[in-house]
Amino acid sequence: MIDSCSDSIDIPACNLHKNECKPFVCECNEILLKNIYICLIKTQTNKSMKAEIFGKTDCIHCEKAKMLCSQKDIEFIYQELGKDFEMQFILEKFPGARTFPQITVDGKHVGGFDDLEVFLANKD
Repeated sequence: MIDSCSDSIDIPACNLHKNECKPFVCECNEILLKNIYICLIKTQTNKSMKAEIFGKTDCIHCEKAKMLCSQKDIEFIYQELGKDFEMQFILEKFPGARTFPQITVDGKHVGGFDDLEVFLANKD
């Protein structure tokens, strides 16, 4: 985002993101519109998403999925094989799934970690 403009004045920060979205007004108003758009995208894609990650111990892709959700500010619940669910649950809930993690976003099955990356890239 632009942090200065010779013709700009600060306007109040975004109420939704507590000072994260701080647009500026300048003569062309283009910067303001761009920042409002970014603010709306952030609200619609990340803050409202809820993911559920079904993983297992010592799974690098499970850890990557948790890190990606954290980086993208997506709420998630992590469920671990043997503690929170058994393998039979995965076989029934995600027929055909043969890898970990298995991830849902807003109740919809996305797939594994690579699928989550693609899904989120398409949301941006």
